[in-house]
Amino acid sequence: MDDILLARLRLINDKLTTDLEVIPGTVNLENLVQAQITYSKLEATLKRLSGDLTEYFRLASTPASDEICLISGLQLQAEETLAELKVKIDQISTSSKPSEKLTEANSSCRLPKLQLPVYNGDVLAWYEFWDAFRSNIDARNLPDVDKLSYLKTSVTGDAKKVIDGLATTSTNYAIAVTILKERFGKTSHLIDAHYATLYKIKMAKGSADDYRRTFNEIERNLKILESLGENINHNHLRFMLLEKFPSDLVYEIKLKVKDDSIQELRSHLDKIITAKEDAERISGRKRPQETEASTVGTLYVNAKRARYANQSQLQHSNQSKQNHQGRFDKRPKDTTEKSQS
Repeated sequence: MDDILLARLRLINDKLTTDLEVIPGTVNLENLVQAQITYSKLEATLKRLSGDLTEYFRLASTPASDEICLISGLQLQAEETLAELKVKIDQISTSSKPSEKLTEANSSCRLPKLQLPVYNGDVLAWYEFWDAFRSNIDARNLPDVDKLSYLKTSVTGDAKKVIDGLATTSTNYAIAVTILKERFGKTSHLIDAHYATLYKIKMAKGSADDYRRTFNEIERNLKILESLGENINHNHLRFMLLEKFPSDLVYEIKLKVKDDSIQELRSHLDKIITAKEDAERISGRKRPQETEASTVGTLYVNAKRARYANQSQLQHSNQSKQNHQGRFDKRPKDTTEKSQS
C-alpha cells in the first residue's frame, strides 16, 4: 500500500516539474491566455499533490521521509511560482481594461475639484453631511487610508475631537466612521434634536414672507422626523404647529379643516400662505425694479428740496444783513457834528 501511494506521489511530482518548466518568464497580452491556462494546470496539480500527501501520511505505515521531503520542497516552490504568476496575470488583465482604468483615473483627477462637506458635530446636520461625504468619497474606489485623510479634513469642532486620536491608517477608517455614527448619527438623538428645534421656532409675524419662513422650517423638521419612522400625528404637535402662527391665521385654518390631523393642517396652511403671498403681490407690492426707481426718484426730490432750503436760508440771511445795515445807516448823527454846523 505504501508503494502504491508513493508511486502516485512520484507521478504527480513529475507532472508538477513539467508544469513549472513551461511557466512564462513574462506575461503580456500576446501570451495572456496561455499563461492563464498554465496557471490553471499548475493550480490543479498542486491541489492533487496536497490531497495525496495527506492521504499518504494517513495510510502509510513507514513513510519514505527523504523522498517526501524532496516532493514537499518542490510543492513549496510551485506554490510561490503560482502566486507570482497570478500577480502578473492580474496586472495584465487590469491594464487591458482601458474603460475601467480611465474611470478610475478620471475619479482620481476629479477628487481635488470636489467641494467636500464640513461637519462640526451638529446632530441635525449629520445625515446631510454623511450623504454628501458617502457620495463624494466613501463610495469611490479609493484606499481606506485616503478616505480617512479626507474624512479628517472634513470635520471640525466636536466631530474632529472624537476621531483626532486615530492614526491615519486603512484599518482606522471603518473605526472612525463607526465612532462618528455612534456619536452623532443615532436615530434617537436625531429625533430628539428635531423635536427640540420645532419647539424653538419663533412665532410668525404678520407678513406672508414670515409665514412662509416659519412654515418651511416646520415642514423641514417634520419631514425628517417622518423619514426616520417617527409618528408625527400627535395632539401636542398639532398644538405646537398652530401656536407658531397668529390667531387670525389659525382662525382661517380652523374654518377649513375637518379632522384636525397634522397632514390636513399642513396642507391647508400651505394653501393659505400661498394665497396670502399671491394677494400681497397682486395688491401692489413694489417689484424690485420699481422700488429701486422709486428710491432714485426720492433721492432726487430730497436733494432738490435740500437745495431749495439752502437757497431760502441764504436769501433770508442776506435780507437780515441788509435790514441790519439799514438800521445802522439811520442812526442819529453825532452831537458834535450838530454843534459845529
